[in-house]
Amino acid sequence: MSSNCIISMVVSKKGYSLDWRDIVRPSVLKRDKYRCSHCSLGNRISYAIVGNSKVVLDDDWLLRKYIADKHKIYKVTLNIAHTCSNKACVNEAHLITLCNSCHLRYDKHTNLINRLRNAANKGKTS
Repeated sequence: MSSNCIISMVVSKKGYSLDWRDIVRPSVLKRDKYRCSHCSLGNRISYAIVGNSKVVLDDDWLLRKYIADKHKIYKVTLNIAHTCSNKACVNEAHLITLCNSCHLRYDKHTNLINRLRNAANKGKTS
């Protein structure tokens, strides 16, 4: 954990600062212009996955064409990722805006470690 973390002393049951939803998250989204810091997709933009690529469906004609061609359509939902891996950190220098898929890729190793730890703990209690 970085020594520059600003940790909220009052946190929710999920570990986020109490002002996360009303102050911190909106501030980071605004700073990042409501776009994913990795792939630049904007919030609520429709896209389809073709091969290994995202195809942005930013006009009605294109969206209708992909729907008619039976492609699965996704909508971008923006998240805020903690680069310091501490949910209670409210230092905007440690927070970045990511879409769901980029956030999953970003946290892939942390999520794997947590799943392995949880599985090991479950095995100990059985």
